[in-house]
Amino acid sequence: MKPWKPFGWALNAVTILGALALPASYIVRRYWPGNPFLGGFLLGLGGSILAFRLAVGIYLRWRPDKARQAEIEQNDERSQIVRGKAAQQSFLVSLLLLLALIIALLFMGLRAAAMLAVAALLLHAAVFLAAAWYYERKM
Repeated sequence: MKPWKPFGWALNAVTILGALALPASYIVRRYWPGNPFLGGFLLGLGGSILAFRLAVGIYLRWRPDKARQAEIEQNDERSQIVRGKAAQQSFLVSLLLLLALIIALLFMGLRAAAMLAVAALLLHAAVFLAAAWYYERKM
């Protein structure tokens, strides 16, 4: 039986980012002492990511039966359909909220903020199209 690996490559990528945030925090605090926020932010981000990764590792090692049951429930067809429909509704709501935000910012005369929201909307659409293309090829 193949061991359960939650999130696969994404969890490993986030773990690497967390591990890189700790030395980056030291470098920022050492060579840019005028900005204590960024160093503290990187330190907190790296520490919390590594603590989360440690907790996931402990959970998988000490409770393999629960991990296996979670994998079965995650891969259940009904659960996948429910998550897909929930994600579709969430996508539509976030899209409408982003459009409402753009309109509100334009009425307030904040063109720069509206352009940032338009960029977020375009990123939103690009991620959707990339995910649709990926899953179309996968299935």
